[in-house]
Amino acid sequence: MTRNAMFALTAAPIVAIASSTLAGAIPSPYVIDFFPDSTQINNTIQLVFFGPGNAPNAAVGYEITNVRLNIGFTTASTFQAENLLINLIANSGTTFISVSGADLGWSGQGTFNSDVDFSDLNGIIGPGLWSFEVQSVDPVGPGPIFAYSGSFSSDTRFEVSLIPAPGTFALIGGAAAVGLRRRRR
Repeated sequence: MTRNAMFALTAAPIVAIASSTLAGAIPSPYVIDFFPDSTQINNTIQLVFFGPGNAPNAAVGYEITNVRLNIGFTTASTFQAENLLINLIANSGTTFISVSGADLGWSGQGTFNSDVDFSDLNGIIGPGLWSFEVQSVDPVGPGPIFAYSGSFSSDTRFEVSLIPAPGTFALIGGAAAVGLRRRRR
């Protein structure tokens, strides 16, 4: 057996293990569910979080291919559904998702449901934190200035579809090859 053939046989399992570990590390879709199930009156939500992997920069290098919002919302008090505002900000180098009840075609009071896909966040995830906000587009009082009143269904969530970025596996394979080559010398 030639030295190159032996190297290929030795490196292949390492690349396969590293690839499967990387592919299994971040779930896809990554579910974001910070929506409260109970009725909130004059409430705002402003959260900063790590994002996919729930650790600092765990998903750096992954690519967002789609974001889906599954939402069920019931208004409370005198809140008008068209005024609901939801923002999701990721560090994928593009933009952010900002969707209002009016964008979803909602108006007035009652229970509203929608499933909508976004490509706004598509791109390679860079280092940094994510942000999630729920509020109102119009100032209301008393309480926080841009507050919403209502409740979300228990299955309301963002689903972020992720894939390892192109070249990720090649990088792992190259690193494994260099490591094995150095070890053999």
